[in-house]
Amino acid sequence: MKTFLHLTLLLIITIQTNLFGQESCFQFPTFADPPGPENVLVVYRLDHPYSDSIMFHYVNIRNIPSSNIVDIDLSEPYPGISFDNNDEIIKGEGLTAWNFVKTEIADKIEDKLNTTYYNGELLRDLIRYIVLCKGMPLKIQPTDANEEIGRASCRERV
Repeated sequence: MKTFLHLTLLLIITIQTNLFGQESCFQFPTFADPPGPENVLVVYRLDHPYSDSIMFHYVNIRNIPSSNIVDIDLSEPYPGISFDNNDEIIKGEGLTAWNFVKTEIADKIEDKLNTTYYNGELLRDLIRYIVLCKGMPLKIQPTDANEEIGRASCRERV
């Protein structure tokens, strides 16, 4: 085992430097073009007071195409769901919060990616970055007491 570790270390050092002690010129090529505005999807919340103005500013500065913008409307009440911490956290009992995120956010983004074309190419093949504007929830927090106890007991076992 000790010999294996020594050989591995020697191999790593050899790859990093050549015989003259200079850094190796090994670079693994990437065949992806540098990302451009067409590679960014911007998601904003319609019913939030600041989300649309932040989206407009970001889109104008970065020249994001209008086809790469997804608007999410979370204004309708959803049974068992509440927002906390400036709308960054979705709270719900059991799987309610997960179902909410799936149906109201993830499915709408997926639909946009699978049905919208930009220069003859589907967005799902172009998008490399998704930008969430202020007001879009970032976390899910269960409010079910049993689930909280279960998560706490898992932490204790680790």
